[in-house]
Amino acid sequence: MSKLIKYLSLFIIMFFISTDIVSASDHVIDFNKKGTISVTLMENDDNKISGAEITIYHVATVSSKDNKLVYTYNEFIKDCKGDLNDLSNESLTSEINKCITDDMPSQSKITNNEGQVNFENLELGLYLVKQTNNVLGYSNIDPFLVNIPKDMDNKWVYDIKALPKTDIIRLMDITVEKKWDVIGSENTPSSVTIELLKNNEVIDTITLSKDNNWTHTWKQIPESDEYLVKEINIPDQYTPTYRQEGNKFIVTNTKTLVQTGQNTLMTFVFASLGLVSITFGIILDKRKKYE
Repeated sequence: MSKLIKYLSLFIIMFFISTDIVSASDHVIDFNKKGTISVTLMENDDNKISGAEITIYHVATVSSKDNKLVYTYNEFIKDCKGDLNDLSNESLTSEINKCITDDMPSQSKITNNEGQVNFENLELGLYLVKQTNNVLGYSNIDPFLVNIPKDMDNKWVYDIKALPKTDIIRLMDITVEKKWDVIGSENTPSSVTIELLKNNEVIDTITLSKDNNWTHTWKQIPESDEYLVKEINIPDQYTPTYRQEGNKFIVTNTKTLVQTGQNTLMTFVFASLGLVSITFGIILDKRKKYE
């Protein structure tokens, strides 16, 4: 019985020792290892965004000093002022992105039908990930940083998956056109002012005239059913009416008053006819008396 207890005690001790060894090895970085970055662009679970060019820049290497990770900018970006001592600093991504130029070393891939790109066999360190083209109908994702390896649940993970779907916004174009409902070849105002509103808030103000063919298009703005247009500083004697055809608004200005010159002329004509009628009536009346 004593031997059984001895063996059991030894087994328990060896089990905890081996567990500690495994745990310790999980939290020691293997600097000879390579990593991967997988990026998937999705508007929602059913809509994957293909055709987006994703570019990564290896901006900093990583090493260990006094049991701490130390990041050092690579040569091509060594003058960048972003502080690498705190990767959680929200302004760091913006600072690094400002330092990036088109001629810097990078890798680029296009998202497939699943909205995904995979960068493999990557050196350890810090990477800037950004979208470097435009996909029609969507805004670009915001740049973000990825560090390889990453500490997750007290383990170093070398294969990083990024799902920046919350940064993707569906976009649309909206057009406004001005029309004039006037008689003949009357002179119309030289320009009008139009506001674009969303939820009753002014988004933009533009001027329509012959120079832009009385039309304007707001391109690649966030998609919404809440957009409206409104004419301001309406020219005298005109009333605007609004019609919407899909993503196009048509504003028609109609003349509401007859011109003053025309009014005077008609008054003169009718007054003259009345005077003639009265005079003719008096003459007839006198003739009857003399007869």
